[in-house]
Order: sequence, then C-alpha cells, then structure tokens
Amino acid sequence: LYSLSFFDSNGNPVYVTTSNESAAVSTQTNQLKTGGELGLNLSGQGLVCYVWEANGVPRLTHQEFDGPGGQNRVSNGDTFTSVSNHATHVAGTICAYGFQNSAQGMAPNALIEVFESGNHLSEVADSVLKGALISNHSYAYGTGVNPLFYGGYTGGEVPFDEVLFDAPYYLLVTAAGNLGRKDPLSGETPTANTNPIDPTKPQYDKIAGLGMLKNGLTVANAQDVQYDTSGNPISIIITNTSSQGPADDLRIKPDVTGNGYFVNSSVAFVPLSNPLIASNNSYDSYTGTSMSAPNVSGSLLLLQEHYRNLNPFYMRSSTLKGLALHTATDAGMTGPDAIFGWGLLNARFAAATISNVGINSKIEENTLMNGQTYSITVNSDGLNPLKASISWTDPAGPLHTITNNTAPMLVNDLDLRVVKNTTTFMPWRLTAVDANATADNNRDPFERVDVENASGSYTITVTHKGTLPANGQRYSLIVTGISNCQSDLAIVDPVNISTTYNVINTITANSTIGQNLDVNYLGNQIILQDGFYTTGTTTGEFLAAVENCEQATAFRQPVYVAESVESVNNTIDDQNDIFNIYPNPASDSFRIDFSKKVKGIVRIYNLKGQLVLSSPINETNKEINLYNQKSGIYLVTIATDDGIVATKKLIKN
Repeated sequence: LYSLSFFDSNGNPVYVTTSNESAAVSTQTNQLKTGGELGLNLSGQGLVCYVWEANGVPRLTHQEFDGPGGQNRVSNGDTFTSVSNHATHVAGTICAYGFQNSAQGMAPNALIEVFESGNHLSEVADSVLKGALISNHSYAYGTGVNPLFYGGYTGGEVPFDEVLFDAPYYLLVTAAGNLGRKDPLSGETPTANTNPIDPTKPQYDKIAGLGMLKNGLTVANAQDVQYDTSGNPISIIITNTSSQGPADDLRIKPDVTGNGYFVNSSVAFVPLSNPLIASNNSYDSYTGTSMSAPNVSGSLLLLQEHYRNLNPFYMRSSTLKGLALHTATDAGMTGPDAIFGWGLLNARFAAATISNVGINSKIEENTLMNGQTYSITVNSDGLNPLKASISWTDPAGPLHTITNNTAPMLVNDLDLRVVKNTTTFMPWRLTAVDANATADNNRDPFERVDVENASGSYTITVTHKGTLPANGQRYSLIVTGISNCQSDLAIVDPVNISTTYNVINTITANSTIGQNLDVNYLGNQIILQDGFYTTGTTTGEFLAAVENCEQATAFRQPVYVAESVESVNNTIDDQNDIFNIYPNPASDSFRIDFSKKVKGIVRIYNLKGQLVLSSPINETNKEINLYNQKSGIYLVTIATDDGIVATKKLIKN
C-alpha cells in the first residue's frame, strides 16, 4: 500500500508505504532490529507486553502470532472472548512476526497478554505482580464527556498513578486520542471540549483519562517520516486527528509522538466482508493514536531488551520514559509543545545512548534525599548539543474537582540546572497552551536542559523544593553530547599491590583512584580500561593519556601499568590469548573463538572511539555481522564477568 506523503521542492509527489514497516522506519525502530545499522539484532524475545483493549481481544490464531519467537505468542488473560480487528491490529503492530514482511511488528518475537479494559485498574495491578515492564492502552475518551476530564487530573487517574509509583519498573503507554479536529476551528462536530482551558484557542485541551497520568507515557500520532541520506527527517507532520494537550496545569501532554498513519497490520476478519469472515491471514490499514501507541510500546520493549543485554537488570520506568523524551526528535515549535510533546520517538538515538554509556552518554538511577544536592561535572564533546534530563515517578494526587484547575499536580518537585561559569541553563516548560520557555519547571516530573553549541566543562545539579519523604525520591539522570576523554594523566613510580593512584591529575603514591574512571586490579598491577594507552619508555614511569574521542589516532585499548614496557606488553598478550578472530581481515562477518566458554560482553569500536556494536556472550564462539559498517580498522574488546578484559584489532575490507 502507498499513500501520498508530500511534494518535493520540484513539485513532484512523494509516496510512502503504509505499514508496520514504515512505522518502524519513522521511529527508527528498524535500526534496532535484525539488519539495522546498530547491529543489535533485537526482537523482544521472551519479553511480555501487556495490552488492554476496549472492544475485544485479538484473533489468537492469526499467523502473525506464531514464528521463531514461539507459537501462540498472544494469549488472552481475560474472560472476555469477543474478537476484534482493532485488538488484532494493535497486537500485530507490537509483535507480528512478519509472515507478511511489511506487517512485521516492532518486537517480532515478543509475547502479549491481552485484557478487555472494563477492569483495567485491578488487572494492571495484577500484571505488576507478574513483573510487567510495559503495557499498551489504545483507547481514550471521545466527545460528549464532562469538560472536567479534558486536561484534568481526576479520580480516574489517581489510582493508576498510585500503582505506577509503587511499581518502579512498570510504564503504562496510552493513546492520546483522535479528537484533533473536534473543535470550532476545524469545523467538525461535535466539539470535544466545550470548555477548553484557553477559550481563544479551542483546538487545544482534548486529552483525557489515562492520557493525563503524571507517570504514564501519552502518545500522539504523526504521518510517515522520510529521512535524508544523513539520517535527518525531511519533515515531521502531525495527523490532523491526533488529540492536542496540554494538561490544565500546563504539564506537557502528549509526552511523545509515534507513527500510526495508515498502518498495515494484522486483522481478525477479511476486510470489507459482510457478513464478517474470520481470517488467520488478513491485513488492513488503520490510522490513529491507537496505532501510534503500539508503535511506541513495541519500540520501548526493544530498548528494555537492549539495556538488559548490557546490564544485570532492566531500566526503571522513569529511566525508560526519560530516555524516550530525552532522545526524541524535535518537531513543531522548538522544544516541547502540546501537539508533539517532546517530539517523535527516536529509538535509534535512545539505543545508542544506552550503548555509549561511559563513552559519550551517561545514564544514572539515583535517589535524592531530603535536603540533598547532587552534582556532577561533564565535558562537552564539542560536536553535539549537550542535553541533560531528570525523570521521576511522582506520588499520586492531588486530584482535580473543578474544571480547568491550573494548580500544579506535582508532589515532589525536583529541579535540574546546568551551569558553566556564571551562566545557568534552565529546563523547558510550557508557559501557555501554545508557548514554551526555559525557566523553573514546577509542573512536570521530567525536566530537560538543552545547551546548543556546547564546549568545555559544565556542572549538572539536581536539587528539590519543599520536603521529600524520609526515603527520598528515586530519579533518573540522562546526559548526552558529552565526552569521557581526558588528557595529561601521569602515573609516577612503579605500581605494586599496596599502591593506588589518582588518575585525574599528575599524582604520587598513596592517593585514591578517581571514581569516574573504569579501573580494575589484576594481581599486583593496576588496569586502566577502555581508552588508555602508554607512552614513554623508562622503567617505573609511564604517561597514561586518552586521545580525543572524535580524533583518535591511537588504538583505544586497555593499558596494564607495570614496572617496564616489556611487562606491559606481556600482560596484554596474556589477556588477549582468551580469544581469536577469524577471518581477519574480514568482509561482512567474522567469528570470535574463545579458549573456553566465556560469559560477558563483546564491544566493537571504530577508531573514533565510537561503539558500533555490543552483544552479550555466553559461549565458546560467536558470529558477528558487520555488513553495514564501513571498511576500516575496528577494535574488538571482550569483557568477561570474572574481570578479564582483552582487545584485538580487526580489519574490515
């Protein structure tokens, strides 16, 4: 299926495919899947997305719900058995295997447990006990409801936020609704909100219900997005049916935008059949936030999979939500707005942010105690905007009982600031339904500070207003556009088992190792990992230095600081004996053979120090595909769970 997207500068029509495939391209989720540029090969294997539907359940026997991820991957957790096209379509967008290639879901090996929405609160609470990470809710209020609910934080939302606050790893994703044209300016009747927060701008204030949760993720709907050869979006256009926010207290709603524009996915009945003909292999195209929400839900499931591949645990929901908002591609006005939220989901940037932690990004999960100030200093990479954000799951309440109540609904008000010299950079916030600014934000449980044309060092500080609970407030900190490169680091005197060193500046014995550097011990030697190399030739004195990440001319490899150059080289050789690469040089793929079964992580860097691929290992050999990487020299680093780190050079033809 194809539809007209836009006309180019010469007046020629540009058509786009309308499918789950194009939804994945729009949010760049395709780059996380098999064949994607990031080389992650994510599929959602073994992960469950919980789905609530308003008018039926999916056809469980549809062919798209089988495949290598397992047979019958969609199950009914409810007593409600009426089958619907809508539910089957939503489930397909999340997890369709791809028997019809263009209909493959975002997480094609994932599982789904589906429920009818009549008892969604109690069922959501039960799913949390099962370890739920993500749920999708493709239903929203229509027209004809009390204006209190549009933009309001009412008794319907409070109990859900209570569940979300008590379940730190569970994120609820919901559709913003399809009331975008239901206002006097558009001319469609009936009008959705007859008493909008700004009567002079009745096109706003149309999101209600679960879309008003403080701790949920509300998704708007954009048309298909095309990218230029540099990977930049040509244009991002909202669909005219996507409901507009914000919340009555000017919280930013929707939160983020997905793609749900003429999405081709699985359906339960043969299209246009009358009477309905049941089918296990039919497909149809639908438009709406009901489609953009599962586009986002399935994509977030892959981000959790990627994070878990590199860490012993999943992300908190505040981290996952914060990551989606931090890395979203800006659309509409500069900064957040009440139409796109923080912009179009950018799964590629989000995944790269996870991959590059410790290189040019930072993800921390912290707790701020009452009266505490948390500060870190970071160095800009001098190339990209420096972005810092905090996200937290806020306690529920207080609720709205009057229409258009503008009082802040935020309970625990954390504050983010970025400072350089005497300049303080403030977070974004909405100042009206159609305006924003950088200023103190006492409305949103997410704050982001953007520093354009950043250079040099910045101090990032997290504080709070008022009084926090005795156990503090959990929050997530994400920073991108930074460099962990340093220079002029000297280690003086022979290293032995009783001596430690500060590697921040020139040091002497009996100092302390810097907490922000990756340093391990091996016997009586100190190991400076990932990016350090040695210069100098005199016994007992070595210069440890790190090349600029974007202009590296030396291999980024571990350095074993010892009493002589010979012992340094011997130690590296001994560690590197744990694996071999074949063939080398390689074309599209190569194999890593280990001397014994190894459990850990393999990471591959280019000579700029950029991570191009990472993958868990728990085997005696592993096949790696680099077909989408340029020819050149790469560094293959193995980090085992028992503390061994080894690096070898790979040449790709």
